[in-house]
Amino acid sequence: MFYCEDSQDIFDTILQVYKIMEQEKVLLPAIVGYDGWETSHASARVDIPDQASIDAFLPAPDFIKPEKDYLAVNWKERCSQRRYQQGVGGPLFMDIRHSQKKAEADSAIIIEEVGEEYKKTFNSRHTGLIESHKCEDAELILVTMGIVYPSIKFMVNALRLKGIKIGCVKIRTFRPFPSAQIIKAVENAKLVVTLDRNSITAIFSELSVALYSLLNQKKQPPMLMGKTIGVGGAPITLDLITNIIEEGFENIKQGMVKKEMEWIGEEGMTVKNFLGVDYDPSRHALGE
Repeated sequence: MFYCEDSQDIFDTILQVYKIMEQEKVLLPAIVGYDGWETSHASARVDIPDQASIDAFLPAPDFIKPEKDYLAVNWKERCSQRRYQQGVGGPLFMDIRHSQKKAEADSAIIIEEVGEEYKKTFNSRHTGLIESHKCEDAELILVTMGIVYPSIKFMVNALRLKGIKIGCVKIRTFRPFPSAQIIKAVENAKLVVTLDRNSITAIFSELSVALYSLLNQKKQPPMLMGKTIGVGGAPITLDLITNIIEEGFENIKQGMVKKEMEWIGEEGMTVKNFLGVDYDPSRHALGE
């Protein structure tokens, strides 16, 4: 599962995905996602390499085994044999699922390798499992994905000019989740702030588990603060991001996170402010 920040990212990722999922160790379907109408309904410049370069980068089509060449399958004959096929329940089904998860895990190395090849061939930064920016000495690191990232990166660059130690991470690949890569990027920070644009707080949930693993290594993980923003096309303004960053540095100053997870609306308003109902993020329904 890949998530892209703009049209160029989508194009670059799709080309890489074909080469990734057709590897013998993977052979899994892939999802290339992006943020709705803001990308699909907007005009953007996309640099497209010539066809010969693309053909040279992508694998030859002969990787498909004859029994898996579904265009050549006689489906009438195949379906007539279904009643005699072995079922896939019980241990066999578990083996299949285990093979799928192993292939997903193995794909992480291949994603990085294909990304490096694509970067060298087409000079693109839209590669790999994550993109980290100015995280080496950052006290606060923002983690997000998709179209939110360019605005976050802009804010980080602006605040760096003022001497503020802040960085950001873009998650490019949500599955397999790049736990090791994110931990390496954020482990020296004092606070990590996740910015989710989904109603299930996917980044916050996954990163909570990843950072907890540092305790098993007897390391103190950074504090974690989560914000849900922009759901359903709600505005994500620079004022909103500024308010979140200011709250983050205040939490660092206090040495604790006061609000672990919170839904935030335009210019930092909480969901309670603009819906007029109480909202407890630990529960599932508004006003429950």
